[in-house]
Amino acid sequence: MGLFWVRPRTFLSLDGVLQRHTGLAIKASQLNARKYIETVREVGRRGTPFPELSHDAWLKARQAADKRAIDREDVRAPDEGLPIPRAWLLSWNPSRWLWKTFVEDRLAVAHGQMVRNRWSCGNHRAAIGDRVFLVRTGEEPRGIIARGTAVSAPYEHEHYDADRAAAGERHQVIDVEFDDIRDPARDPFLKMADLQELSADQVWNPQQSGIEIRPEAVSALEEAWRRLPNHGRESVPYAVENIIAEGCFLPRSQIEAILKRLRSKKNLVLQGPPGTGKSWLARRLAYALIGSKDDRRSVSVQFHPNLSYEDFVRGWRPTGNGRLDLVDGVFLYAVAEARNEPELPFVVVIEEINRGNPAQIFGELLTLMEDSKRSPDNAMRLAYPRGAELVYVPENLFIIGTMNIADRSLALVDLALRRRFAFVDLEPEFNERWGQWLNRFGFNEEVVSHIRERIVALNQQIAKDKKLGPQFQIGHSYVTPHLGQTVEDPGDWFRQVVETEISPLLHEYWYDDAEAARKACEQLLAEV
Repeated sequence: MGLFWVRPRTFLSLDGVLQRHTGLAIKASQLNARKYIETVREVGRRGTPFPELSHDAWLKARQAADKRAIDREDVRAPDEGLPIPRAWLLSWNPSRWLWKTFVEDRLAVAHGQMVRNRWSCGNHRAAIGDRVFLVRTGEEPRGIIARGTAVSAPYEHEHYDADRAAAGERHQVIDVEFDDIRDPARDPFLKMADLQELSADQVWNPQQSGIEIRPEAVSALEEAWRRLPNHGRESVPYAVENIIAEGCFLPRSQIEAILKRLRSKKNLVLQGPPGTGKSWLARRLAYALIGSKDDRRSVSVQFHPNLSYEDFVRGWRPTGNGRLDLVDGVFLYAVAEARNEPELPFVVVIEEINRGNPAQIFGELLTLMEDSKRSPDNAMRLAYPRGAELVYVPENLFIIGTMNIADRSLALVDLALRRRFAFVDLEPEFNERWGQWLNRFGFNEEVVSHIRERIVALNQQIAKDKKLGPQFQIGHSYVTPHLGQTVEDPGDWFRQVVETEISPLLHEYWYDDAEAARKACEQLLAEV
């Protein structure tokens, strides 16, 4: 295979796909240099160039995979013909690894937050958007105690065991965003006996973390999890008042106007300088649109340069048996969920939407997501279709993106994307509501005025700089304690923020004028 990639017109790939296509049957034990050369000459005499031959083999295998996908009724939703998302069973043995933040993580999800953790996963087929369940193994009580979503593809990381990591050992992991974590000592959870009743054929006590849950068991598992008592995670109503109470400094009328525009346009981007609370507000706008902190109807994904259409929408992924499977990405899963419950709003939050290549990542969805084309009449065939399948984006699926307009490394946003999104500018907010928020953390009026005056003066300097401009201003998030944070000495807290967060940013801004950056920091800290 390696020789084929180096010189595809000279050497032949002898993988299983091509061997089946050409009628070859060469076992690995039979293959040596002489046999390989003879095979290359024999296949070469058939007259088809090797790259074209390999492509024909791949197409034939793809068509066969499509047909198998169509025939597999057990893994498709009965009404829409949409695939049931893959689900993976991760494991946690408390006697082998201490989950140090377990108490904090459990409380965070109980209050409507999402918790992201790195977790061992031995299966390389896990993909962004896949459902994840965590089973507690080893000592009692045992059973499934957490649920979440994969937010990364598998990658290698140093081993969780310190001794094995010191020896250079690594293991495969995925990043998981948990939406529910339960303490089996006090919360309802799915015990091993419950799991056996759901599916006796499924392995519920795996030897390694990251086995696939059988498709026929996924729906039953989801339903059983939904039936569990909520341990304080009722679907709490959420509205504009909650956004303001949690630390938004925008006027109520502006928040309502943003939501009104989102409902109308369907797709909206929050853009602004760094630190203006774009991601923070995007998540809360999603909750307000939904009407509650229901993370089942809101999913987040971050764009980056390596993200592709195949990750976000649909693509072919290798399997452990040498095959390629057609796997849906996080966006098509959101489409499927929204189409299954058309009376309810669903939201996809895309952070740093301009950090990837939006036109390449969205593909034909750039057309389908347009507010005027949200109907079955405008359904289209995807780049990687399943049979004669046509896909459309339902009216109840909304998209909220965020965009940092100060990053020099990012390309201009595609005009086709701009036409399909409404854009809302967020600016640094050092208003009265911001000052009142700081008062709650022990900041007296003198300190609040000092911070406001110095940051506003710095922002005016940045805005007037011809090399920078208003898009490089310092946002209020840099100097705003978050909910639940303790500030013992406000002056010292501000000094640390300047030295460790704002100063590095200013030196990046004025990379060719270190003296200007130094003076700006001195002015911020003078008489603190």
